[in-house]
Amino acid sequence: MFSKLLSLAALAAVANAEHWIFGGSRPIVQTRLDPVVNQGTVGSHVHAVVGASRFSDIYNADDLMKSNCTTIPVQPDKSNYWAPQLYHHDQQTGGLTPIPTTFNIYYLVRQGPKNEKINAFPKGLKMVAGDTARRSYNSSSFADQAVSYVCLDYNNAHTNDPDWAERPNFFDHTCPDGMRAQVFFPSCWDGVNLDSADHKSHMAYPIQNYNSGDCPASHPVHLVSLFYEMLVSVDQFPYTGAGTWVLANGDTTAATSRTAGM
Repeated sequence: MFSKLLSLAALAAVANAEHWIFGGSRPIVQTRLDPVVNQGTVGSHVHAVVGASRFSDIYNADDLMKSNCTTIPVQPDKSNYWAPQLYHHDQQTGGLTPIPTTFNIYYLVRQGPKNEKINAFPKGLKMVAGDTARRSYNSSSFADQAVSYVCLDYNNAHTNDPDWAERPNFFDHTCPDGMRAQVFFPSCWDGVNLDSADHKSHMAYPIQNYNSGDCPASHPVHLVSLFYEMLVSVDQFPYTGAGTWVLANGDTTAATSRTAGM
């Protein structure tokens, strides 16, 4: 999830650079709250949340701006960013242990062939990427392509090995240096609505690709591109086959995708 509060001045600076990276952001809380999808109530599953200290079950842009601090390295960013917590499942005892997680948050300038103007996020914008209810993968869907996983091994080369290739689901082996879950958010806005009933319809992916290109006529305002890396220390736990890793929504394969947001 994503509730966007980074100041317009800061985002103007982003537009003058190729990218910004807010690296090594640790969760401020792990909780069953989702102030976009489940506003004012307990959420359906646990999220790892990074960002501003006044995160709560109610989304209020002005209140978040009063946060005393944020786990994002750039302190003017009073946004919150969250994704489902990943757990290690002990298949002998049935126990579930939350796996340590950090986030890298990228702001990317991707103008597309038409060299469209890149605009700052409007104050209070909310959006989600992924779909916790999805039960199949459509390789031609930009929304599905935008969620992927990488198995990290810094000491061995796995070039051209399909068992290590980036993919839309979990791996069938351990990851010696952790696993990187990746989410690319839609960057085209309808120019009117800060949110929508499904928290998606007011946003769209570019025409050419999920991570770059020109905006469709229905969503003509090209925003800075937002990309998450969720680095999960799966290497700290034994891998015991399918079901070792489970997302907080109950998904043991990640093939159903996951909802992340800001």
